[in-house]
Amino acid sequence: AQVTGVDTLTFRYSHTESEFTTGSVPSVSFKTNMATVGWSRIFTPNLSAEVGGGGILLDHGRTTYAVNTALIINFVSSRATISYSRSAFPGFAGVATQLIGDVVSLSAVQEISPQWRLTGTANYSHSSGTSGTNSIKFDSYGGSLDLAYFVTRTWSTAVGYTYARFDREIGASVTQFDRHVVMISLRASWE
Repeated sequence: AQVTGVDTLTFRYSHTESEFTTGSVPSVSFKTNMATVGWSRIFTPNLSAEVGGGGILLDHGRTTYAVNTALIINFVSSRATISYSRSAFPGFAGVATQLIGDVVSLSAVQEISPQWRLTGTANYSHSSGTSGTNSIKFDSYGGSLDLAYFVTRTWSTAVGYTYARFDREIGASVTQFDRHVVMISLRASWE
């Protein structure tokens, strides 16, 4: 709902059902209901913000809260966004369960020239839940840097680097690993 020329209210409801089936193990299913109210405002042509929150109903009558916030800075040749969100979602990495997660992210785009664009991201995510008597925790840290060259309005080429670290803790079992990716790409886009 557009309340004023610079203010917008958003009402959302979602119902999610997830089912996990693994070989001869009986399937596990989850239902999640989430209702949120959000507000966004354009403060200046270069600065806007979003904030929202609500409630989440998980299986077995468990409840938690949902939050989302973002600060967006936008200039002619650069854009940056910092955001935080809290939500619930199904987890399936090793154990099927419902997880509650918090994510902080930062992204920025710099137009170096009409042909060159530099994009960077950084993020941190923490999620937790339980499965039987085991507590479950997932943490991930990541970042990427991408340099693109626009050959034409339709065609561009890019080189990028992405780093990610994953930490998983299920009961007493701890798993950690890193991932490094270097990618060279050729892209086409049409408007």
